Amino acid sequence: MSAAPERVLTSQGVVIAVEPHNASWTAVVVTASLAAAGAIRVEVSRAGYWQLRRSAAPWTSSMSWPR
Repeated sequence: MSAAPERVLTSQGVVIAVEPHNASWTAVVVTASLAAAGAIRVEVSRAGYWQLRRSAAPWTSSMSWPR
């Protein structure tokens, strides 16, 4: 059983849900009307982490991410 998705609310009114798995992470951007605005699946690795961050950047420009 996987853990509950992590959610990050941005000022643009979207939720980014991340579903962690053993070998991959899947992220989906969901709008206020519950429509999927984007999705990505990456492998669990340092490169995959940075790929997720880059793909989330347009949706999270006003947020501060931990380093």
